[in-house]
Amino acid sequence: VNIIEGLIVHNYAQAMNHFQEVLSAGEEGTILKAWDGEWKDGKPTWQIKCKLELDLDLIITGFNYGSKGTKNENVISSLNAETSCGKLKTRPQGLTEQLMKEITENKDNLLNTIIEVKCSGLSKDVNGNYSLLYPAFKGFRDDKTVANTLEECIEIQNGVIGLS
Repeated sequence: VNIIEGLIVHNYAQAMNHFQEVLSAGEEGTILKAWDGEWKDGKPTWQIKCKLELDLDLIITGFNYGSKGTKNENVISSLNAETSCGKLKTRPQGLTEQLMKEITENKDNLLNTIIEVKCSGLSKDVNGNYSLLYPAFKGFRDDKTVANTLEECIEIQNGVIGLS
């Protein structure tokens, strides 16, 4: 059992201030709980999970087939994507079976295509390499020819958090 710090808040502004403090400390988010809520195994309706969600535009730099021995071993099941400057690299997942098939059949035409990726924020490893938390493919950006830079991604995240 790990004890988690709690904080009583009385309004939306206090909840968002605490959420920003938690994100600034490198944590994933917070959970708002009703004062009289009981413990429940599962997803209780008297709790709200607050976590960062932002959309970034990245360029496809490669493809990954499913693991050998799985139903997706012959189709692309995730993408390699990065910022236009190459300083942030990630592997968005969340492709439907139909999309995996379409991407596999058209991978040569899709290389260097701009995609929209939903994530829970930027992460940085001990070596200073940037990536994304929980990256998921959201869609193709046919209207764009240039991906976001790392600096733009940081600005977008700061804007979502409310730091800019």
